[in-house]
Amino acid sequence: MAVTFKDGVILGADSRTTTGSAADTQAIADIVKYYLQLHAAQLPPNEKPSTEIAANVFQELCYNNKDALTAGIICAGYDKKNKGSVYSIPIGGSIHQQDYAIAGSGSTFIYARSISCVPGKPLP
Repeated sequence: MAVTFKDGVILGADSRTTTGSAADTQAIADIVKYYLQLHAAQLPPNEKPSTEIAANVFQELCYNNKDALTAGIICAGYDKKNKGSVYSIPIGGSIHQQDYAIAGSGSTFIYARSISCVPGKPLP
């Protein structure tokens, strides 16, 4: 789960793995980390790739490999330009910028709680 707020973004995760998609998710994260390191090497000193760039790299990999992957991704972070931002990349490789994203095997239980905690904001 990831939620934006005025000064940034909050991330939360359950440490238990209940599906086989965890291997896909970890493999994609490792590849994205590699690509972002290559990108960072081309930026001015002390600059890092934005969350938007990271999300777009995830999206590209997920979309181009959609027939072989069962990974849904939440990419969230903070950067100077965009402040806190959250992107959801569901299975199939589309990309959606949202105020908050919820995914995973327990997400159906969290959706109901989120409605009561974030009044007036429709679910994604």
